[in-house]
Amino acid sequence: ATLIRKNLFIEHGYYDETLSIAMDYEFWLRCLTRHTVIDTVSIPIALFDEDGISSLRPKQIYRENVRIIKKYLRTLVNLWLFMGFYPFRVLWDYMKKAR
Repeated sequence: ATLIRKNLFIEHGYYDETLSIAMDYEFWLRCLTRHTVIDTVSIPIALFDEDGISSLRPKQIYRENVRIIKKYLRTLVNLWLFMGFYPFRVLWDYMKKAR
């Protein structure tokens, strides 16, 4: 689960509602490309249902992810050049799960 402060949406915009499944992925890439500091909490706060819409439409997830990557590719390459491999590792891990 993700807890997001309202000011993060105010600063970076809301979810892209033209995406059915990967709207959160696009939002996090948008935040990453704007150098947003993100923190994690290492305690369970929710149960995850693995039978949701994401698990039922792998081809749609893949298409949406490709669309998002095309949108942010130039910025991600610049991040990779200046920050190292980490942004691409996150992207690669997400794409492997979608297939």
